[in-house]
Amino acid sequence: MPPNVITESEVTILSTSGSSTQQEQQPVERSSSSSSIEDSSSSNNSPVVLLEEADNGVIHYVHCTSKFAYQVPDDKSAEEVNQTLNLNLGLKHVDPWNPKLRKTLRNVVDSFSWVETLLIAVWVRIPLRLRHEVVQMSWKIYFWFHKLFLGRSTGIHNDVSLEYHALTSILWWTRLLPATIERMRFALNQLQVHHPPSTSLNSQMIIIEQQQQQQDETKSSSSSSSSSCCGVYLSLRTNQNETTTTNRPKKVIFWIYGGAFLGGDIEGNIGIAERIGIDCNSDAVFLANYRLLPEHEFHDSCQDVYQAYQWLIHTGGVSPEHVILYGISSGGGLALSLLQRLVHENNHPSSLLLLPAGAVLMCPFVDYTEPQGSMLHYINHDLIVNQSVAETGFPYLEIKLGNAEDRKKAS
Repeated sequence: MPPNVITESEVTILSTSGSSTQQEQQPVERSSSSSSIEDSSSSNNSPVVLLEEADNGVIHYVHCTSKFAYQVPDDKSAEEVNQTLNLNLGLKHVDPWNPKLRKTLRNVVDSFSWVETLLIAVWVRIPLRLRHEVVQMSWKIYFWFHKLFLGRSTGIHNDVSLEYHALTSILWWTRLLPATIERMRFALNQLQVHHPPSTSLNSQMIIIEQQQQQQDETKSSSSSSSSSCCGVYLSLRTNQNETTTTNRPKKVIFWIYGGAFLGGDIEGNIGIAERIGIDCNSDAVFLANYRLLPEHEFHDSCQDVYQAYQWLIHTGGVSPEHVILYGISSGGGLALSLLQRLVHENNHPSSLLLLPAGAVLMCPFVDYTEPQGSMLHYINHDLIVNQSVAETGFPYLEIKLGNAEDRKKAS
């Protein structure tokens, strides 16, 4: 399965300096290679998404050109932009919002739910490496057929890469099926199939006992006086000469996985976190675990990430100035929440010493008010947060965060 292409609007890098947290949009540097995505992926095993260190030490994302000449018009709304795109695989008369179609497919899926349960039970018992090989081979075969028979007819625009067109023709159908929380969590867990961790990876499970909750009266609804959350510490430098470098501080990525607060887990993220950590020349990656909705509350997720960060600094002995937060989707929102708490929880200037060196936010989910604009209309072509996922997930914004004012405060 090809990695996602990262566009300029999807990457936000935060740098912390002095007494404030500064946000800056970093440009995405283009590869100097003239080959297209499909050319580079077919000729060698080089990843589409690369990392490049600029003169100032900042790591930038670089992606191969995909011949994507389309530019979003500044004077058009998200709904108007959709009208300029090739939606629904180019099938003009297909309406994914059709209630009769959705109800029929829901009934069919529910009728064969036992088959789904059986297939999942068999699939997860297959060794991870074998699952990876099966998926990779299946993708190569499918991509060949798609390139031969469908070409550039299914993606949102003719000029996006052939991989994107092929991926669209696979994932588009999921918007017609009910996206239960169980299905979302299973799908996110399967990230490990596409990016399995290396067999030599040294990982350590960390259990963090929270002895006391915040004494904030506004959060008196906290469910317990003590709880536990965990994380996994990945040691990336296994070479003895590298680990014994004299007095060299450890550089650690603090990884916060995504899943719209409803899904995501450490297991599914270990492989891709290892890969990013190595590409960024980090010594380690610490993956923080956090409780999910709807079983828990929004502030439980924030508390778990905060406790994990405290462990890394105070118990793990890592200097904050050598830590980079890496948050994906809801993890990006939790990263911002963590930064805000570190700045505002204490009036003493020494509290700022706990700020990390910076943060990378990948498609951060930070606005929990009523969905509108691109959040509402781009689900018509988004391959992950599609109509079915929105149908399941959006209601929890009100269920868990309350009225419009409370949701604005949480954003």
